[in-house]
Amino acid sequence: MDNIQGAPDVGADDVPNAEIETGDATGFVKLSPMLKAALRTSNAQSESISALRNYLVGQHIREGRRALAMCGTTAGNGCTFVATNVALAAARAGLNTLLIDADMRDPGVDKMFIPGTEPEGLKQYLTATDHVAPLVMAQVIPNLSILYSGGIAEDAHELLSSNRLALLLEDSVRTFDLTIVDCPPAANYSDARRIATLLRHAVIVVRRDHSLAHDVRTLVDELRSDRVNVVGTVLNVFG
Repeated sequence: MDNIQGAPDVGADDVPNAEIETGDATGFVKLSPMLKAALRTSNAQSESISALRNYLVGQHIREGRRALAMCGTTAGNGCTFVATNVALAAARAGLNTLLIDADMRDPGVDKMFIPGTEPEGLKQYLTATDHVAPLVMAQVIPNLSILYSGGIAEDAHELLSSNRLALLLEDSVRTFDLTIVDCPPAANYSDARRIATLLRHAVIVVRRDHSLAHDVRTLVDELRSDRVNVVGTVLNVFG
């Protein structure tokens, strides 16, 4: 992937805050500096994210695979950093992209795409007693929609084991060119395996000087035993 050329870069200051609808109110999403840094011209982060996006487009999406679970072994691997940056890069490349924050124990997407008001999201959808549409914030920036976690849920495991999650992901794959799900740490919870099994494809995020090789090998073996296609392993040295 080092030789893959990325898409043209855009300066971080050229990316506007995006007006969105938050329920019955209108707010703004601000980009975290960790997202803006990845968009700077001639930046190592930008080149790496563009290369990863191009690899996924060339080797994954063009083969009809439209979803990815972003998995890390433990907290602090930078899974959210990679998931949000790849989602942003995919949207900039013209792919209609949905980013889902499925970590209802320690949500992170709202720290990268910062909403003006606390958004409802996955938690509210999964706990609803009647039929409601997922609370997706459409077109946060062009081609990028976000389903935030909706906050911390003490019964996150039970919620993510529900049939409503499976229906949500099935609908997302039909609706969007690419669905990226930011998963909870796999070494602490079984949620990542559940989500990856539903999506059938996963990327493992490994952080330099943080991730243990044994934990990564265990996660790869577990996912493959669940018949999940491990698309690749991303070495995160930035976030």
